[in-house]
Amino acid sequence: MGRKPKYSKEVKIKVCEDYEKDYGSFYDIAKMIGTEKSVVRK
Repeated sequence: MGRKPKYSKEVKIKVCEDYEKDYGSFYDIAKMIGTEKSVVRK
């Protein structure tokens, strides 16, 4: 059995789009969704 993902596919796609559109750094985007920047970077 695998682990349950913490974030939905939609959230992950939105984060990627935000980063590509230069809406903020890894740190800024992570802060918006309530996680650490290393999670966003991965």
